[in-house]
Amino acid sequence: MSHAGESRSAPHGEKTIEVRIHFWTNDIAETDDHVLPKHCWSSGMVSVPVNRSHGLTSADPYPFNSLAELPEAIETALREADIQVQGE
Repeated sequence: MSHAGESRSAPHGEKTIEVRIHFWTNDIAETDDHVLPKHCWSSGMVSVPVNRSHGLTSADPYPFNSLAELPEAIETALREADIQVQGE
């Protein structure tokens, strides 16, 4: 198994790699600046948050336009963050 450098200690909360998915909720409610609770579009953005233990810095989010595009957006975000996914 290859590693990107030496292993290091990680504090609680930084032992995992997080992927954030944001779904758009704009223009669903009939009133401006309102949301319709528990409703969203099938599009949005995927991002990998900063994690010092893993050496992850701020990165651009990746858009998706449908739920079918979500896996590709996740893979792109991980690849662009230089995250080596094991088991592939």
